[in-house]
Amino acid sequence: MGMIGSPMWGIYVGRTKKYRQSLLILASLSTLMLSVLLVVGPYGNVQLTGLGICLYGFFTTPMLPVIFELCCEITFPVAEENAGGLTYTMTQAMGVAGVKNYFYDQSFKFSI
Repeated sequence: MGMIGSPMWGIYVGRTKKYRQSLLILASLSTLMLSVLLVVGPYGNVQLTGLGICLYGFFTTPMLPVIFELCCEITFPVAEENAGGLTYTMTQAMGVAGVKNYFYDQSFKFSI
């Protein structure tokens, strides 16, 4: 469903230029769908769980392109390639730091 949601939200954001509002709507709806999954999941209803997963993907997957477009709009004088590349690099670095801190705080040693 995310492959359907991304182009739809991309077209909407491209036409209206409402980046911040779109991001707030997507984040709110994805949080709502995750809450629905947490409530419905333990009951074992496969249809409702599947629908919740589809809707969660529909609202969560388009957030990344909207975030990148918002970043490029905020950093306007900078070239779009530089702003997007720096944003992607920093998100990867934050992910690595978060994983490293998680395993560093554990009582066991993690080795590959």
